[in-house]
Amino acid sequence: MNTELTLVIMAAGLGSRFGGDKQLAALGPAGEPMLVLSIMSAIRSGFQRAVLVIRPELEAELTAMLTQFLPADFEYHFCYQVLTDLPEAVQLVDLSHRLKPWGTAHALWSARHLVKGPMAVINADDFYGDSAFFR
Repeated sequence: MNTELTLVIMAAGLGSRFGGDKQLAALGPAGEPMLVLSIMSAIRSGFQRAVLVIRPELEAELTAMLTQFLPADFEYHFCYQVLTDLPEAVQLVDLSHRLKPWGTAHALWSARHLVKGPMAVINADDFYGDSAFFR
């Protein structure tokens, strides 16, 4: 059994009410976004890797930001939440009217190939603190 702890971070939001990408907003004491602060809390609690569910256009900026703030040996992967990646049964329904991804369940579905053991799931735009990750 795989006991590697994976943090799945839902970070594909559009930030339309916020007025921009909350995933990148500098809020911490050293200019860290909330998702970096959460990853650091998770690392202190024993998480070895993260999977970030994102929009493709965020990958370059997120890579630069994570490289700046995270330990070099921390493993992270990106996956995309796209409308065409759906369970087979759902594909039988006409979804041509749908313009936005489906939310939490769809985000987790998008990460399914990158998670192989215990995981925790958080939002990129919430800060949980160290105590949320202790086992």
